[in-house]
Amino acid sequence: GRPNVGKSTMVNALFGKKIVITSEIPGTTRDSTEIPFDYKDHKFTLVDTAGIRRRGKLERGIEKFSVLRSLSSIDLSDICVLILDFDEGITNQDCHVSEYILEEKKGLIVMVNKIDTLSGADRERRENEFIYDLKEKMAYIPWAPLVFTSALERKNIFQVLELAAEISTQRRKVVAQEDLNIWLDATLKKFPPKGTRGKRRFDVVSVEQVESNPPCFVFYCHWPEIMHFSYGRYLENELRAAFSFTGTAVRMIFRKPGDRGGRRKSS
Repeated sequence: GRPNVGKSTMVNALFGKKIVITSEIPGTTRDSTEIPFDYKDHKFTLVDTAGIRRRGKLERGIEKFSVLRSLSSIDLSDICVLILDFDEGITNQDCHVSEYILEEKKGLIVMVNKIDTLSGADRERRENEFIYDLKEKMAYIPWAPLVFTSALERKNIFQVLELAAEISTQRRKVVAQEDLNIWLDATLKKFPPKGTRGKRRFDVVSVEQVESNPPCFVFYCHWPEIMHFSYGRYLENELRAAFSFTGTAVRMIFRKPGDRGGRRKSS
């Protein structure tokens, strides 16, 4: 997340002691810190990253290196926790970071920190507003779970570990080919493809899962290059409705029948 949203404070809250340095001064964390630990029979490696500023605000030298290290940590991770500031709301930079996580096909939990600044009806109203804002500005990640937390009060922080364990299971899920065949047949009948260009007509022939962590599905299609992006979104929504994959991005590749790795359209 951005500088000063409470990333390092959250790490210390999880362990109940000072593991990493914290400060109200943005940019205190300069490098990524790896912390291995066990929680309820699950092995984790938690990485506390430096805050990611907008490019235009980056200083040369060590701060630029810190941001590169943070992006590298995202590349190497399985699941990312994007921390947002409850008071400041959702900024453009928050959206940029979430888009990068999506592009890298990671698991994602959206954590809203500092809810201790409000209480009672004010907090409930502001949480509802935040949820509405999130659905508007980050509509491309409706599958990412949302957790309202307070690092200072240690409120809801362990829920993030529970979610991470569940998302890890979802990322490693393998769907049986028979189930995929039944799903595809029902999905195509529900909303048949309509893409055409001249005499060319887009059509989906079959699907198979080729990888997990992250889940990757290859759709074999006639004329995949003329598929409208909205149909790819429809297939992903139906795939999630049938097989879940809560909390993780899914890679979808569209190829011609018989093409095992040539030119392809992906999402």
